[in-house]
Amino acid sequence: MFVSNQCKFAPVTIDTKFDDIEIVCFDCIGSRNGIRFFMIYRPPSHDCIAASLMDLLIQCLSRYEHTHYTNIIVGDLNLPKIDWSALSSPNDMIHKPFLSFVIESSYSQLVDFPTTDCSNNVLDVILANNASIVSCVRSDVPFGSSDHVTICFSIALGDYCHCNTVQNYSHSWMLADYDAIEMYLSSIDWYKLVGTYPSATDLWDVFMSILYTAIDLYIPQKAPLNPTTHRKRYFWSTRELRKCLVKKRRLW
Repeated sequence: MFVSNQCKFAPVTIDTKFDDIEIVCFDCIGSRNGIRFFMIYRPPSHDCIAASLMDLLIQCLSRYEHTHYTNIIVGDLNLPKIDWSALSSPNDMIHKPFLSFVIESSYSQLVDFPTTDCSNNVLDVILANNASIVSCVRSDVPFGSSDHVTICFSIALGDYCHCNTVQNYSHSWMLADYDAIEMYLSSIDWYKLVGTYPSATDLWDVFMSILYTAIDLYIPQKAPLNPTTHRKRYFWSTRELRKCLVKKRRLW
């Protein structure tokens, strides 16, 4: 998988429980409406092992779906019997479970043309739970000797830079969901991040983007205090603490 160095992204570590499925996950962190990408390949088999791997794939997607980002699933699923226009499929252990997952998770399938030269099947998909940011989906010539067409599409990304933007809000740190922040940061593959961005400047920008994203996702915003009318008060202070503060100031 290749990602332009003009984009800031962070690999997401997938649990070793899912090593038997071919999936890559990463976050695009350069925009306020962040995007989590899943890239998948499913071999064209339909036996009991394939059914077990499909169940594992659905577990993986359900576990790593981002609750605040747009999730986009792309790849070759080799599910020719799903009718994406009618949202119907055979009642088997491979096509039916995946279609049910797509419907229940509110994904939209955005590829409406055959993706192979030798059949009219839609094997390669673009699934998004916010289809409004995806546009210009079209086919192109196959890559190399592949019999699958190349699928090109555009994504609307809003510019998001904390460094150059004056914030007109503050955060309510007392109401922060620190458990969610810990889970979000632990999902980042930091070793891969260091290898991906050897430049200290680029690595710092990505690191700060990840931190700011976690702050925006899990710490509520509040209106800024008016500096002309606000008076500093210690709501947490008691009489004993105030005495200690006075004593500290005297000592200094």
